Amino acid sequence: MRDVHLLRWWDGSTWTPATRPAEAPPPRSAPTVGPPIGADGPGADEREIAVARVDLFFALYPAILLVSLAVASRFILPAFVGTVDGAAASWVIFVFAVLTAAVLTVGRCLTVLFNRFILTNKRLVLRTGVVIRRTHEVLLDKIESIHVEQGVFGRFVNYGKLVVQGTGGVRIPMLGIENPKGFQSRILEQVEAGTARR
Repeated sequence: MRDVHLLRWWDGSTWTPATRPAEAPPPRSAPTVGPPIGADGPGADEREIAVARVDLFFALYPAILLVSLAVASRFILPAFVGTVDGAAASWVIFVFAVLTAAVLTVGRCLTVLFNRFILTNKRLVLRTGVVIRRTHEVLLDKIESIHVEQGVFGRFVNYGKLVVQGTGGVRIPMLGIENPKGFQSRILEQVEAGTARR
């Protein structure tokens, strides 16, 4: 039986009795791979921590307002005007408002699907756009400040504007993201963790 731990000498025509111990191969180390965050994904030691998306209600509220206007114009305006011209005008407003609301709904739903803030253990990335993709990013150790802006209604529904200010005048805003305070806390945790590692 052949000993896999020995190397035997071949003289060109036959195996000779001369042998020597085989060198052990270097041990294989398992690569550390983080989950991809897109076409320009993170490096081997970078991993995704959290993702913030556009709040669905923030995206849809303009369409909701337009539909409300359409309903009001169709059923309330004729009662006050009471003429044929008033009825015709209410129909025009109704159709225009409904069509505009439909277009807005499609566009804003695409915003919800494709716009996002991605936080990794090394950087913060903002991706926007459907046809034309735009990417803005800042390294966590380059972040100077993080601001959250919420109106009265935004506090009630829990959406708001998050603005990240980086060194060199870098400013990355994102409107209407869900749970902006929670995402701000996650960013600060990673910034502090990175500072502690240095």
